[in-house]
Parts: sequence; C-alpha cells; structure tokens
Amino acid sequence: MGDYGQYIVPTADVMINFKVGQPAETMLPLQLIRESAAAKFTETDPMFLQYGHIKGYPKFRSSLATFLSKGYQAPVDPEQLFITNGVTGGLALLCSIYLKSGDLVFLEEPSYFLALSIMKDFKMNVRQIEMEEDGLNIDKLEALLKSGVVPKALYTIPTCHNPTGRTMSVAKRARLVELSHEYGFMIIADEVYQLLSFPHITPPPPMFTFDKYGTVFALGSFSKILAPALRLGWIQASTKLLTPLIASGQLDSSGGINPVVQGIVHAAITSGGQQKHLEWTTATLWSRADTLMKALAAKLPSGTTFERPDGGYFILVKLPKGLLASELLPIAEKHKVLFLPGSSFGASMTNFLRLSFSWYTADEMVLGADRLAAAITEYQALKASTATLATTSSTTSKALSIALHGAKGRLGNLIAAELAKDTVSFASSTIDVRTPAPLPAAAQVVIDVTLPAGTAALVTKLLAGSSSPALVIGTTGSLPMDLLRKYAERAPVVIKSNFSIGVPLVADLAASAAHALPKDGSWNTQVLEMHHTKKLDAPSGTGKTLAAAVQATGVFESVSCESLRLGDEIGTHTVYFAGPGERIEITHVATRREVFALGALRTAQWATTQAPGLYF
Repeated sequence: MGDYGQYIVPTADVMINFKVGQPAETMLPLQLIRESAAAKFTETDPMFLQYGHIKGYPKFRSSLATFLSKGYQAPVDPEQLFITNGVTGGLALLCSIYLKSGDLVFLEEPSYFLALSIMKDFKMNVRQIEMEEDGLNIDKLEALLKSGVVPKALYTIPTCHNPTGRTMSVAKRARLVELSHEYGFMIIADEVYQLLSFPHITPPPPMFTFDKYGTVFALGSFSKILAPALRLGWIQASTKLLTPLIASGQLDSSGGINPVVQGIVHAAITSGGQQKHLEWTTATLWSRADTLMKALAAKLPSGTTFERPDGGYFILVKLPKGLLASELLPIAEKHKVLFLPGSSFGASMTNFLRLSFSWYTADEMVLGADRLAAAITEYQALKASTATLATTSSTTSKALSIALHGAKGRLGNLIAAELAKDTVSFASSTIDVRTPAPLPAAAQVVIDVTLPAGTAALVTKLLAGSSSPALVIGTTGSLPMDLLRKYAERAPVVIKSNFSIGVPLVADLAASAAHALPKDGSWNTQVLEMHHTKKLDAPSGTGKTLAAAVQATGVFESVSCESLRLGDEIGTHTVYFAGPGERIEITHVATRREVFALGALRTAQWATTQAPGLYF
C-alpha cells in the first residue's frame, strides 16, 4: 500500500480485518481516473484552475444529474444539487449551518458510527430510535413526536443501511416525509449506498423523490462507487433548502469544493466509464457478499445469526444471548480476525458485530469466516466454564474475598467496619505492603485507600506476584499510572476519586449544563470543594474530576477548582455557572462518611466481573 490508504490493511495470513469498510485495491479504477484526468487536462483555458462555483461546476452538476436520473430511475434537477467533499463533509456542513449545539437529532439504532461521532463533535443531543425489518420504526417515531419530543433533524440511512443492510420501505419513506412536514424537522438521508443495491434487488426511489415540502437533504458520494480519494459527493435538496448553504461564508471564501476533481469525474461520467464501473462494482460486491454469507451460514456456531443485506458493504452478525462482541474481540484477534463491535452503532448493540465484505477475495473471506467461527466457539466454551466455576463457587461460599490496603486511614477504617458487619457477603483481610508479608493468595480484589506512594508499592508487589486480583484505587493525587497501566494488562483496575453514587451524576449534569449554555463568552464556571481540615490534598481528587468533566466539553477555555478546609466537613462539591443576572449551582453533599465505604464495596464487587483494563 506504500504511502497511500487510511489504514495499513495486513495480508490475510497476518490478519483478516473485517472492520475495513473501503474498496479493495482491485476495485479502484486507476485507468478510468487516469484517462478522465488526461481528458480534463487537455483543456487550454486555465480558468478551470480558478475558484469554482459555490454549488459546483455547472457542467458537472448537469452530467451528475443525468447519471443520477438513470441510477435513481427518477429525474434529478442539476439546480437542486450542491457539490460536497463526500457524505461526511456534507453532513458536517449541514450540522455547522442548519443545526446548533444542543439541538435534538434523531438517528436509527443502530446507526453509522461516524455519523454519531460527527453529531458528538457538534455537541448535538442525540437520540436513537429502534429499527424494524423495513427500516426505522415509524410508530415509535410518531409516538415521540406526539408526546412533544420533536427533533431539529432526523438522520437516516434509508437504503442498504449501515450496519444492518436493510432498506426502508416506500410506505415508511412517504410517512417519514409527511411527519417531517407536520412536526417541522429536517430529514438528512445518507444515501451513499442508494446506487449499490445488489444487481438482483431494485431499491425504492431515493428519499428526495418523496419530498413534497422541502424538508429533505439527500447526501451522496463517489467514495464507494468510484474512488474515496476523490473526496467528492453531493447534497440533493430543494432550492429553498440549499439557500443557506450557498450563502455560507466558508464556501463563499473557498469558491466551491474540489472544482478540478469535479472536472475529472465529469469526464468519467460523460465517457460512460463511471456507469460501467458502477455496474462492475455492484456485481463484485454481490459476489463477495454471497461468498461470505454462504461461509457464515456453514461455519458459524448454532445460535449465531446474521442479516442478509440488500447491498452496500456490510453484514451484521448477531451473537447468542449473553455473548458480548467487545469480549469476543480479543479472542478473535488471537484467531487472526477482526470486526467492528456493535456497540459502536448503538448502546443496545452489544451482542452484534459488523463485517465488511469489500476488501478480501472469496478464499480470504471463507478463511475469515472459519477464524470467526473458531473464535466464537472458544468464547462460548470460556463463558460456559466461567459459569460452571461461578456455580461451583456459589455452592461453597458466596463471600467475595477482599484485601484492604490502608485500613488504618479514615476511609480504610470505615471500609473495614462495613466488611466486619457483613461476613456473609465478604471475606476480608488487611494488608500493609511496608511489611514483608505476602499478599493474601485468595484475594479476588484489593481495595487501596492509601497515598500515591502506597499505591505504587502495592502495584509493584502485585506485578511481582503470580496472582492477579482486581484492583480498586480510592487514592487521589499523583498516581503511578505507568505501573497501573501495566497491571491493567493482567487484571481490571478501577480508579475512583469518589465512591459515592451522586458525584458521577453531578459530573454528567455539569457537562450537560455546559453544553446547553450560550457560547458567546458571557458565562464562566468554577468548581468549589469543601472538606475537613485534616484532608491533605487540595484540590480534592473529586474536585479535579468535576472540573475535568466540564473542561472536556470544550465550552470553556479553563475550569479551575478552589478548595476550602473547614472543621469536620465530610465533603461538599459545587459546580458554579454564572452569567448575566443569574447563577446555576450543581452541588453534591456527603452527609455520612459511610457512603464512601459502601461505594467502595460496590465498586469492588463490580470490578471482579470486568475484563483486564483500566476503568475510571
């Protein structure tokens, strides 16, 4: 691959990476692009190197409209086309011009993971709505609308949906447009796969053909039908809806997008090369998809199923109940096969995974299916043995073995007291790494509530030992993160600046408030933490955590945390937001110290159920 390509894709003997959603090297029409570029550069007028038309090169929009009219089986008006640098660029343009931070946007669940990422970049309030076999659940959408939950926009992939491969029915397309008109929201239809239905499948007309009211933006791209590096796509919308785009300063300054590339693709279209390449591409994708589906059907363990896509690039696999794609992934990697876990596409998709069939040859995909099946089988066996072990363990003892490091400190003393109260749930011991005594071999989890130096000594001792208990860190300050990361390769490591239930909620509320506030510089923020006079660190770890949560929103340039040390104050944390004539305070007050001890035990129980890694 040399200097080119977004990813270095390994050869199949090293790894079959089904995550790669891009055309294979053999699908890139170098000769067609070479000939089209040569045709463009025979022009003698140097003005084609000048700033271009904001909407796009007129001859190109005309040839594109002709090409799309054939593919869509519906007339396309070149005046209703706006040229972009691809679907992603088009979506970002729409977000920047038609939406604002905090706007509610509906998407399908699952949905394209990078669309979700773009919405997050623009700080949209995202809500996903489940899908049915024929696309978005319109009844659920309508129920939300009737209840008063109305989005500013709805993003959908109506044809050959990514990742499900499903296609929205004609009836649902028509109803969706009617609802957008009735309730006043925009539809952003990502139609990157509209022209990539398999040869034996005729897709419904694209979303824009249903638009009677001027509510639909339809996005398309040459990335999947010609070549991704061209960075060329389009938005199809009513003239009225396109007006703000045309008037935008960023495009007025740049003079349109990729005018030279538009000329090259214009030549590819007018020569007939684009149409021939599209027909070859859809046939090739169907052949590869068919090969992979046959291999999956033959090889996947019982209970593992998959969607049969209408076209596009992807197959969605569903694991049996109780299996998580995120847990399967490291096992699959050991078997030299990778995939994209379903959780990337929506919170409810944890037992799904997505496979791309665009990159590998038929033989390589069969090999990949073999490897995936072997990985799932190993994972199932591992889960079964773990369940058996858990059942056996529960018949002998239900007690969780906890080793407490720092039992003589204020919090450690409280944790020890709670452990002493519940000898049925917990079997406890105390440790002090300053002594030569070995760590308890039976400990399933270690709770550390010392100081950073004590944490470093503890982790060093754990790394030198043969057992790998889960580790819960309640220490604040300058932690030995290198050591903790190293130990996290062997066991789950949970780092908490505060064990209460309320503090994480305050962090979430503060971040949400920051997103919702005006971005004109008229508001500022500060965190204030208050503790007893014997507390050593200032600001507290919790105060720093809350400040970091607000800082991470990117709304404020800096978020400081101030400290007060008063009497025997257990712990009060307040996030302040102040603007012209008003102030918002989000406060957490700890009224009993025991809340932290109980939280530490809850965290310890949770930690023992996790895979190795760092958790915050």
